[in-house]
Amino acid sequence: MQRYAGTSVVLDHVDLTVREGDTVALIGANGAGKSTLLKTLIGLNAVDAGSVTIFGERFHNRPSRMQTGAIRSQLGFVFQHHGLVRRQTALTNVVQGMLGVAGGWRAVHQSIAPAEWRERAMQALAEVRLADKAQSRADRLSGGQAQRVAIARALIRRPRLLIADEPAASLDPAAGHDVMRTFVDVAGATGTTLVFTTHDMDHALAYARRVVALKAGRVLLDAESRDLRPTDLEKVYRV
Repeated sequence: MQRYAGTSVVLDHVDLTVREGDTVALIGANGAGKSTLLKTLIGLNAVDAGSVTIFGERFHNRPSRMQTGAIRSQLGFVFQHHGLVRRQTALTNVVQGMLGVAGGWRAVHQSIAPAEWRERAMQALAEVRLADKAQSRADRLSGGQAQRVAIARALIRRPRLLIADEPAASLDPAAGHDVMRTFVDVAGATGTTLVFTTHDMDHALAYARRVVALKAGRVLLDAESRDLRPTDLEKVYRV
């Protein structure tokens, strides 16, 4: 259970297991608890009742400092707004995904980063089909390309779990589909578990193996996408 300000219940008796290598779309109306659930999963929000287990680390309330380090080292994040450094190259932006590790100050720019990090960054760019844009400045990239660089930045640390919060919401339909295909292709090729939130029902059904719907802080639906139709999801948004 998760409360805000000690009174308002945001998550209520949520019992959810994500299998390793799975691709899960998390859907629900604004305020349903999607972002709260993701933050609780990684220990950013305290658990008021119950427990969370992730990567073999189980915690009540909040994870310990040691647990937090173990959890964060195995996570990759991509958000709706890619947050790239506009005047830096795509390669430098990807290398900066190593800023949180020991000696991470060397990830400020690809020119002073260890050769291994640069190689990993180039590999990640190749995985998102942007190796040819490695030396292009971020502000010269299209919206879809910039979001794919953000995916590469998350991949450089070789996470076991990739979390994407509305990754295609700010993109036009064609670019949005391209970004989602990139997520699914990379996750499948690397065996990375992928959890993404979306309001786009087509994306949920087309790119996730499994759809989990939250409504009023509870799991309303948890099913394989192949067994669902768009009409099955209408109740998620019905008042």
